[in-house]
Amino acid sequence: MAMSEYLSEIRGLVGPRRLLLTAATAVITDERGHLLLGRSAESGHWGTIGGIIEPFESPAEAARREAAEEICADVEVGRLLGAFGGPGYEITYSNGHLTSYIIVAFAARLLSEPRPDGIEMVELGWFDPAELPLTEMGQLNRHLLADLGFLQPAGARRRTD
Repeated sequence: MAMSEYLSEIRGLVGPRRLLLTAATAVITDERGHLLLGRSAESGHWGTIGGIIEPFESPAEAARREAAEEICADVEVGRLLGAFGGPGYEITYSNGHLTSYIIVAFAARLLSEPRPDGIEMVELGWFDPAELPLTEMGQLNRHLLADLGFLQPAGARRRTD
C-alpha cells in the first residue's frame, strides 16, 4: 500500500510509534444488501473500501477518493453511518508501524463498475452479511462491521438501511 506524502512525512518524524489517524470508509452495498469488500494487497485480508483522510480533505471527499483509488470506481457518498474507534481499531503494519484509527463510515453506492486497482486491492467480492469472510479479515474490519450492525443475527436491522 502506498503511503501518502503527508503520512510519510509524519512517519519520518515519529518512526514506528503509534499514531492516531482518522480514516474514511465507503460502505458500499447493493440492492440485495450485499457488501462490497476488497482484498488488501499488503495483508491479504478482506475489508471495506477506505483510507486516511488527508489534510484539507473532508471525510466524504476521502471516501470518494479512496474508492476511486482502490476500486477504480466512482461512488455516491450518502449518509454518515457513524465514527468508530477504540479497542480493536489498531493495526500493526508489516513494516512495524503502529496505528490506531478513528473510522468515519458513510453509506455509499456505486456509480461505475468496480475493479481492483492491483496496487492496494487485488480482489473484490460481494458478500451476504450472513456469509462474511470473517476468518480472512483483520480485527479492525471485524470490529467495524460489528459496530455497523453487519454481524447481527439474521433479520436484525443494519445501520445502512
